[in-house]
Amino acid sequence: MTAEQFRRLRMQDTRIKPLNQWALHEIFVKGRSQRALAAELGMTRSAMSQLVRKAWQRHLDRSGADTRVVTLTITIPAKYEHALHAWVRDAYRSSNLLDRDSMERRADERVAVMRPPA
Repeated sequence: MTAEQFRRLRMQDTRIKPLNQWALHEIFVKGRSQRALAAELGMTRSAMSQLVRKAWQRHLDRSGADTRVVTLTITIPAKYEHALHAWVRDAYRSSNLLDRDSMERRADERVAVMRPPA
């Protein structure tokens, strides 16, 4: 999520405490770990997860939310779990190296390719 998308969530208009709003910004915009921030703030992982889930739902519910996110559920053998997590981390790091314009251009090209012919 970009800083602008986070700003548009208008978290200050919610009952979420300023410290938790900061934590959400760290997670969504800066990519920090929920687990690390929960420990840093003395929260349970469950409480942090609930906070993130509510904020993400707010993002999805806001009109015009362009998430460009696909949710997948996969089942793999446990022995591949570590490799999957490493792949996701690498993909995330790689995506942050690309400039926004090229990412948007690529996303638009992928959408155009995936659209069925008229």
